[in-house]
Amino acid sequence: PGFFGPVPRDAPDQLRTDTFEEEGLNGEIGLSFGLPGAGGWRRDALTIARWDLREQRGGNSRSAPPGVSGSGVRSATDRDGFEWIGRFVVAAPERRGWRPEFGVEAVYNRLDAALEFGSVDAGGGFTPIELPSAVVVVDERRYSPFVKASSEVRPGWTLDTGLAFEASEIAVRGGARNSQSLRFLKPGVSLAWRASPSLNLRAALQREVGQLDFDRFAASADTWADRTRGGNPDLRPDRGTKLSLDIDHRTEGGPALNIELYHAWKDDVLEDIILGPGAPGEPPVTGIGNAGEARAWGVELAATSPLPFGLELDASVSWRRSAFDDPITGATRALNGMEPLGYAVELRQELPARGLTWGLQASAEGEGTSWFVDERSTYDEGVERSFYLKAALSPQLTATLTVSGRRSLRVGRDLHTPTRAAPLDTQERGSFREGPDVAISVEGRF
Repeated sequence: PGFFGPVPRDAPDQLRTDTFEEEGLNGEIGLSFGLPGAGGWRRDALTIARWDLREQRGGNSRSAPPGVSGSGVRSATDRDGFEWIGRFVVAAPERRGWRPEFGVEAVYNRLDAALEFGSVDAGGGFTPIELPSAVVVVDERRYSPFVKASSEVRPGWTLDTGLAFEASEIAVRGGARNSQSLRFLKPGVSLAWRASPSLNLRAALQREVGQLDFDRFAASADTWADRTRGGNPDLRPDRGTKLSLDIDHRTEGGPALNIELYHAWKDDVLEDIILGPGAPGEPPVTGIGNAGEARAWGVELAATSPLPFGLELDASVSWRRSAFDDPITGATRALNGMEPLGYAVELRQELPARGLTWGLQASAEGEGTSWFVDERSTYDEGVERSFYLKAALSPQLTATLTVSGRRSLRVGRDLHTPTRAAPLDTQERGSFREGPDVAISVEGRF
């Protein structure tokens, strides 16, 4: 129960207050270079380091009636993440119509995570509530050698093949302990046809392995939604086989259109599942886990067109569908994070003589649905509109001013006890407004 916006004129029977603060520091530094080779050989190297340090503080309290001290919850989250990527590629000269390429990629990931969560009584007293994997350290070492080869098998037809082997070691320490040694093969093949100077078609079949979000190894608390999740030390990456057809039509100095149609068969998809029993009298512990097989298919469309006065218009549309057998209810539903329809439009103009670029943007993802063990949540974030102005302060330094307009958001929650297999318990509906916002960013490249 609660409301969004200012206190209504008629006194409500209760008042809920939500607080949230976040501080963070993130950055990236990289280096790439090419090494000369004799006889047409090419060697390229790349190294990137990223870090993401975050602190979040949140909580809520309920007063009934307003003005009377009430109880609530409070959380404090610390996340320190680091990633290093190194990549080395050797491209050999063409031999008997084939252009081979060899390489290896090495990755190191680390996350230090800590969560303090508990209830707060009317007097301000704090009682900790234990969650699985509230304090963990996660390390991953991943190595992936690969080989690729391409050939023009006949005039206008190009065949690309590739094979990668991925080996990773994941270790979880702290509130939960586990270690995994994972091995995957990732073959791929594609055939491209240059039907005309402006039209290209490409069919591809690729084995894919997802990248794990390390935050899911650690417990989390969303005090705004009254939702907690345990960390899962047994997470494995989702995998799948994707069949796609890409149609690309473009003319020099004119409009361009790209359409991708795809169908993917997925294994070990990541969904909200029951991780284990809760304390006596409490609901089960839930979190992200590997939940079985699914299918996903859709169409991605992107177009761009030059306009008079140096203007350029970009547009994209996504249509997505998926099918997954829900382990909670047994019914077939869509995957989490698969909004069925989305679009984005941008109008921009570059003014090189003044070192300026400006643009207008509009985008929307439509209504989406998230599925939790005990809840079905719907959300519609409305249309996001913004204006930006980018200025080149120097050859290496760029500043951007972004102004986002006001937008309306709608949310809904269908709650069940203890899981969605039980009858509907409570429904919540809400709407709120966000913006306008102003942001200034500075980007340097050295």
